[in-house]
Amino acid sequence: MSIPSGFTVEVDRFGRDEWGELLRLFADATLIHAWDFAETICPAQQASRLVLRHQGKVAALAQVRIKAIPGVGCGMAHVAWGPLWCRRGVPPDPAVLDAVLAALQHEYAADRGLLLRVAPNIVVSEWPRAMEILKRRGFGKVARVREYRTLMLDIAAPLQNIRRNLEKKWRQHLSSAEMRGLEVRHGTSPGYYREFLPVYRDMLRRKGLRADLDLERWGKLQEVLPEGEKPEVFLVGPEGGAVSGLIVSALGETSFPILAATAEAGRPLYASYLMHWRTIEWLRERGCRAYDLGGIDPEHNPAVYQFKKGFRARDVSFPGTFEDSRNLLSKGVMTVAEPMYDLVKCVTRTIRGRLFAATDSPPGGEG
Repeated sequence: MSIPSGFTVEVDRFGRDEWGELLRLFADATLIHAWDFAETICPAQQASRLVLRHQGKVAALAQVRIKAIPGVGCGMAHVAWGPLWCRRGVPPDPAVLDAVLAALQHEYAADRGLLLRVAPNIVVSEWPRAMEILKRRGFGKVARVREYRTLMLDIAAPLQNIRRNLEKKWRQHLSSAEMRGLEVRHGTSPGYYREFLPVYRDMLRRKGLRADLDLERWGKLQEVLPEGEKPEVFLVGPEGGAVSGLIVSALGETSFPILAATAEAGRPLYASYLMHWRTIEWLRERGCRAYDLGGIDPEHNPAVYQFKKGFRARDVSFPGTFEDSRNLLSKGVMTVAEPMYDLVKCVTRTIRGRLFAATDSPPGGEG
């Protein structure tokens, strides 16, 4: 558990602006690591931030969300899609990953007595050594958390090559949408987000779904984030209107969609094809190298899988969630508390979903 020689650690010594500057150093940064994400989307959880230095230079970061159990003196520290250890323009060094994991264990598992969980932002096939490091550090796989499987599109390739590689029917639908004179608008202002919501709610009604996000909190996040960290909102439709929309984050070198939807009126126009294509063009201009298409589930969501399959992107998996459960009290309490918490979330979403269907109020919620 000792931190390797040459590395030093700082915990909770940075302010919001300094943290934002550090985030921009990392190719593997995502919106989840933004200061305002923790404060706005997860306000009930305490946020802690760790910086690892190697010979004085920043080498890794971790934003840690802490769920404390009142009156018990235990709880869980969770690093979602992290830690960050791949600096822009620098070859990734597994020794840095090893060191930041050791630093997290020392601070949160040993010193604070918390159950420590990490969900690495690592493609399994690209970094098999990372799994060895996690195992050597004593992290065990959390069986109840599903691995994330998605399609990853290489957008660093020449644009004409990306288009040529699309499935034939996907290219045809894109060409059809381009000939319909649809307007594509995008920006980061809260107004764009508000324009997106009716499209999203139309899709929910059509599919009989409930939102899995707290739309009010995400709207607030769009307002408070610094300009360089805000997701971009794309809207497609006849001039001045919107029949398809996408909210995409491009904080690191891999971008990912947060929400995407097409209203019933947009389906015969193939608006979603044009929307994604214009998004890819914009992401390339921003310097992104990969486009995570937002997860796939061929068995339970085959229609969306078939649409995404048309990009002919790589099918990749992320390793899931791992935990250091040396503190038996925290482990025992969280083992009991988590299923209860999940049940409350499920009931809350069901109730809000019914209210949404009846009153057109936003569904969802993350507790």
